[in-house]
Amino acid sequence: MSIRSESELLWQQLKKMLYALITLPYHLIDVLIHPSKMADKVGAVHEWFKEFFRWFFESRATATIILLNVAAFAVSMTMFSEQQWERYILYPESVFNGGLVSLVTSAFLHADVWHLLGNMLALLIMGRIVEKEVGTLGFLIIYFGAMVISGIGSSLFYIFVANTNIGSIGASGAIAGVTSAAILIQPFYLTYLVAGIPLPVSVVGLAFITQDVLAVLNPLPGDNIGHIAHLAGYTATFLLVFFVAQDKRKLFKGLIVNVAIVLLALAAFQLKLVSLGTGMIP
Repeated sequence: MSIRSESELLWQQLKKMLYALITLPYHLIDVLIHPSKMADKVGAVHEWFKEFFRWFFESRATATIILLNVAAFAVSMTMFSEQQWERYILYPESVFNGGLVSLVTSAFLHADVWHLLGNMLALLIMGRIVEKEVGTLGFLIIYFGAMVISGIGSSLFYIFVANTNIGSIGASGAIAGVTSAAILIQPFYLTYLVAGIPLPVSVVGLAFITQDVLAVLNPLPGDNIGHIAHLAGYTATFLLVFFVAQDKRKLFKGLIVNVAIVLLALAAFQLKLVSLGTGMIP
């Protein structure tokens, strides 16, 4: 299936919105001077909203989850007490003491607006790719499956390896799973997610995975990102996507493409080391 770049479509919508905001004073003055133009301008705004919502809800499950996250953020920031926050945050020990609901509730909580926007932008782009390929039910299995598995995986790590009961929130574990599915399903799909530069989704996704691996191997002070949850989400999806996808041959081809990209990247890095005289990768 040929899919137009979701991130390119998103930027087009954002450009239209920005243009509308910039030209708003002109249109207001124009209406004051020529009241007869009011109907035409209202009609144009109505058409833009109609087009935007049609585009946004093309992938209903992705759009619904984004709206639920936004609603949960608004409620948590304006109405939650400290006790309520503690109840819904994912604490590793609580998972193994019957508090399984926090595996889901924590994924709908975000620390601030930027945390929310970053996650929802990634979900909007990656989620639409996956949902259009595997359908609404398949997407929901991948999203919530990765959400639960990433929560359990990170909890096991923090209890038995890091020996800590640190709390976590955010949808990034589930989104990591969706990203992993996207790079398997459409490895050559172009995304403009990184600074507006057209890059294959496999390159972007593998860069995210590499970043998480390096962050786990070389943790930085003050880094409060859930890299372990991300890695668990990535891993979970390699199993889930093969369960929900109908075209298994396409997935195997996607897997081969991603393995080839990793090998090429390692070879390029090795050549760079050799050219610098630092020797081979140990």
